[in-house]
Amino acid sequence: MAFRGEKSEKELENSNLVEIGKEIVAKLKGLPLAIRIIGCLLYAKKPEHHLWSAFKDKEFSRVLEQREEAQFMLSILELSYNHLPSSLKQCFTYCSLFPKDYIFQKDDMIKQWVAQSFVQSIGTIEPNDIGEDYFMELLSRSFFQDVTRNEMGDIVECKMHDLMHDLASSIVKNECVSMDVNDWVVIEKTRHISICHRFGVKLESLKLLYEAKKLRTLIIDSPIRDFEKVVKLIFTKFLRLRTLNLNLAIEFTSQALPKSIGKLKHLRYLKICQIGLCFLPNSMTELYNLETLILDGCMFLQKLPRDAKNWRNLRYLSLAENFRIEFLPDSIDEWKNLETLILRKCLLLKELPKDIKKCVKLKHLDLCGCESLTHSPKGLGELTRLQTMNLFVLNKDVGCDLSELNRLSKLRGSLTINGLEFCTTDDLEKHSFNLQQKLGVRKLKLVWNYSKDEPKNISANDDCKGVLECLQPNSNAQNIYICGYQEVKLCDWLCSNVLTHLVSIKLSDCFKLEALPQFDQFPFLKHLGLQSLPCIEYVDNNEYPSSSMFLPSLEKLIMVDMPNLKGWWKGETSSESSPNSASFPTTAPFLCQLKIDSCPKLASISWHAPLRKLQISDVTLQLLNTVIEMTANHSSSTQSKVSSLELNRMKDLEFLPRELFYNFTNLELLTITDCKSLQISSSLVQHHVNEALWKEFQSLRFLHLYEIPKLEYLPDGMQHVTTLQTIYIGCCPNLVTLPEWMDRLTSLSDLMIFQCPMLTTLSEGIHHLPSLKSLQIWDCPKLMKRYEEGRGEDWQKISHVPFVEIL
Repeated sequence: MAFRGEKSEKELENSNLVEIGKEIVAKLKGLPLAIRIIGCLLYAKKPEHHLWSAFKDKEFSRVLEQREEAQFMLSILELSYNHLPSSLKQCFTYCSLFPKDYIFQKDDMIKQWVAQSFVQSIGTIEPNDIGEDYFMELLSRSFFQDVTRNEMGDIVECKMHDLMHDLASSIVKNECVSMDVNDWVVIEKTRHISICHRFGVKLESLKLLYEAKKLRTLIIDSPIRDFEKVVKLIFTKFLRLRTLNLNLAIEFTSQALPKSIGKLKHLRYLKICQIGLCFLPNSMTELYNLETLILDGCMFLQKLPRDAKNWRNLRYLSLAENFRIEFLPDSIDEWKNLETLILRKCLLLKELPKDIKKCVKLKHLDLCGCESLTHSPKGLGELTRLQTMNLFVLNKDVGCDLSELNRLSKLRGSLTINGLEFCTTDDLEKHSFNLQQKLGVRKLKLVWNYSKDEPKNISANDDCKGVLECLQPNSNAQNIYICGYQEVKLCDWLCSNVLTHLVSIKLSDCFKLEALPQFDQFPFLKHLGLQSLPCIEYVDNNEYPSSSMFLPSLEKLIMVDMPNLKGWWKGETSSESSPNSASFPTTAPFLCQLKIDSCPKLASISWHAPLRKLQISDVTLQLLNTVIEMTANHSSSTQSKVSSLELNRMKDLEFLPRELFYNFTNLELLTITDCKSLQISSSLVQHHVNEALWKEFQSLRFLHLYEIPKLEYLPDGMQHVTTLQTIYIGCCPNLVTLPEWMDRLTSLSDLMIFQCPMLTTLSEGIHHLPSLKSLQIWDCPKLMKRYEEGRGEDWQKISHVPFVEIL
């Protein structure tokens, strides 16, 4: 680690540096973090004997004076910290604001560093790019760890070792304060404060922050009921803020930001995630230093301020999951520094501003899930810096055509082309459109928008197949999704071995398609999704599998709405036996997720797999029993390794199969939804049978029961499932009461009940649940009055629970 390729292995063997390194490692007590830290520290020095020797004899020798392991480790971390440049020291200590084991979003963390001026531009190099270098330097020195990468290999998340967090906290002391709800240590020199508490913070407690008169960062990630009062307090008392992050999501009532937000003139980073937020005042446009604006999950927000020309410094705007925004302000053409625009799942967004082409620095345009977008505006091809543009929408009468994509040579990641019903082979050939030149596009989704009835009316002249042939991606493509294709056969490039790197294929709403590709030609295929393919009877038209290894890399298989699907291989449902059919068991060796939904003619599955996650919906009981048997038989023991099971819309299911309890003993999550005939209540099932079965679930942690009309009581035997941590019960109209044995569920921390109108009382055992932290009751009218806070006759029985919500 200290050398990392500086010299060849032979040179290193003869080097005195190796001997010095071995001496140091021998004194590090075998501590992995210590070895990494010192190795990275030596790597940062020049590989010269006198430098390494001086480090060993002076700085490192002082560390060795520490006898206790904890102090020894802390001294090593301090040594590494002392060798950091001052700019990186600030970035590192700022991370103490967040709780231990926190998952840092790398790009968001860099934006906060920039907002605090820890990172500044150098010449033409943008601050975010320098911040990226800072992050990578800290990572290389092991100040961060446990990185997560996206499909392109870019780092998106990381963590910090607990000891590193302790070091950062000890250095900044009261300058950066991460506060628990009862831990208010704020003094005048406090500059950065974060409050993270899942059970809420009261308004009065926030007034204790007044001591921090020069506060520059405030992060509140905690439910607070008095939203408007809280934000008004913040906007009037902390005028020096540069970073403000508010995640107060608890209230669904309509709310607005007060005009006083315009007073935060120094604000550079603003993030507000509040479900009920519906209005932004025009004074918000006075935040002329704003660089990052994040309004994710503000589901009732309808629009941004109309005249936002003052946001000329804005680099990053995210409006993800804002379900009511239809248009963006035309003043977006003034945001010359805008680099990232996130509009993911803005479900009602109809169009982009016509002059968005003037945002010439735009690199990332995320439109994933913008289902109402009518067209892509003309001029998109002028945004030549675009690296991300995951949705391109064609329209017959308005917007641009696919030729605009020719100039976007830097596109990478995911690309969806929607509206291909308006595209012809002549159009593509006329503009010499060539997706094979988009070497960075790894995920390609092609969409024709036809309903189930429309394919009958599509004329023979419509050239779906010709268009698909022209849209062949580059050979490095990994994900292909084709939706709404209306031909009997697929094109050649998907039915041959052109795309040898494919890891995911999804075909949906192809209402005429009669034959599927030979999926075994894709050796790296991990995910396969088949949905709404009514003409498909067999996935593979061969009579039988050619070997015992079935799709050797497959990890996830989804089959949904396949009304005529009879089996995987054509021969497996034949009454005539084949000599090959019994010669070997067919195995999918890595298949861990299986979802089967609405496949009424599918009676069995003739292969085995080591499933971990299983979703079964609206299929025959014969298939359910076959899948349970197939999963159990794959294991060397009799128990399946399934940890998550969902049963949905099983209309003929009256009792849970015994084999489910005996074979699925590793189950951690059980979800049962909309099973109208299911009987699991103790009053409907033989008591001793029920109790014996539920005892088998000794790993179950999460139980979700929804829309089960025959559920009157929780089943006897559940009291033995002491591993249960979360129980959700909803839409069970005949649930009467909870059992007295609830207090035996000693691990239960979360209980949520909603839309159970006959439920009159909670169990007396609720009062004695030692781990219960959250109790939520929604739309249960008989309970609301009885357990009303401070007034209800039984309020005292639940008042000890840290978080109670009754709506």
